Amino acid sequence: MSNLIDWIEFSGGSGAITLAHNSSANINNSIFWGNNNGFGIFEPSVSYSLIQGIEDTDPLFVDPSNGDYSLQAGSPCIDTGNPSSE
Repeated sequence: MSNLIDWIEFSGGSGAITLAHNSSANINNSIFWGNNNGFGIFEPSVSYSLIQGIEDTDPLFVDPSNGDYSLQAGSPCIDTGNPSSE
């Protein structure tokens, strides 16, 4: 089984993705930040995404402690998604 994960902003918590045995994930146009547990034993296919632990550049969320995951001006994530996505 393969799953497409497209456009997610995730910050904090103890695990953003859990997959069953023999599963895989394709992660596109997504930000995973503050997830210190990594991905465990699987290696997802990642494109046009910022994932803490793979790349530790702060995405510069506006106010994540209050649930505002908008990107601040100057965020390294602005205009870095897949150019063919909507």
